[in-house]
Amino acid sequence: MNRRLITALTVCVLTAGTLHACHDNDSTDYIQLPADAISSAAKIDGDTVCVFPERTFSARITDNDRIITVSANDNKLVNVIDRRTGDTLFSTLSYGAGEGMFLLPFPRYCPDTLIIMDGPKKQLVFYNLDSLAALSSGPEEIITPGGIQRATVFPTILPYRGRLLALNPYCFRSPDGMIDNHDDRRFILSDSTMTFPELEFKYMTINVAQGNVIAVPDAGKIAYIPPYESHIEIYDYNTLKKLIDISLPIDFANEYWATSDGLVLVQTKAPGLPDGFLDGNGCKEWFLCMLTYQGITYMLKLDWNGNLMSSYRFEKGERPSDISLSDDGKHIYLLHDMRILMQYSL
Repeated sequence: MNRRLITALTVCVLTAGTLHACHDNDSTDYIQLPADAISSAAKIDGDTVCVFPERTFSARITDNDRIITVSANDNKLVNVIDRRTGDTLFSTLSYGAGEGMFLLPFPRYCPDTLIIMDGPKKQLVFYNLDSLAALSSGPEEIITPGGIQRATVFPTILPYRGRLLALNPYCFRSPDGMIDNHDDRRFILSDSTMTFPELEFKYMTINVAQGNVIAVPDAGKIAYIPPYESHIEIYDYNTLKKLIDISLPIDFANEYWATSDGLVLVQTKAPGLPDGFLDGNGCKEWFLCMLTYQGITYMLKLDWNGNLMSSYRFEKGERPSDISLSDDGKHIYLLHDMRILMQYSL
């Protein structure tokens, strides 16, 4: 599904080195980022904020100098820590296989809500970040969505107007078109009972269709960042219509194949880990996406019209995760080695 600008395109606008175009009979705006978007990325360095004593999947700094973490704790998975003293002030969500417990916490955000997903148990729970910062979990309802039990991996699910919005785990077409479920719906909605419609598929593509979702209601936009494809999609938050498809000036050296039972896998054509996107986050004016390419991690800052604002690179070998933003948008925070929280200035 990695579209390229070819002669069939009708060029509409040319601004700031970013090429905008429209396909015939297609209202999506196709954008090609500048050729030097990656090669000219500026080196970025950060300062250590704190070091956690255990593996940490996610950390968010609040405006009252507290840090909300989701960690591999064998007791409580969600913790609120005093940034100045390092003391744990509040904890919630028990680890375990029993009822009301979570085995494998997988955090997502949207944008003031912490979503904890548990793939093995196919369940999730929502927390309001302001309530956690005030040392309260608020209502803690564990949701087990219906209609997605056939998926081998739990898809990304977000709260959406009293329902659930999920990445369609079967929306995938390989670049060569050989693997195709013929389902172009990027997102699917549950009904009011939190049950999703049954989906028909030929290939089990959840491994390659997961990706990152950056939903910012204040911007009226949702960005979808595929895991292994060198393009980004922007959707209207209200209609879920695709507005923009952004191509990077690089090709991720990945290829896909299907096993005899239809499971789709990906491998890199080059040595090492597959090229691809790692994470993303955003605010009303812009969003960030982090990717790894030929062993180096980069971060792109784009506005919601798809224009590149700036690009950054990290030291070779650095592979940070979990992008979070300061309230004023001047700083970002990243986890290194799942233990070290660092602050960067943009």
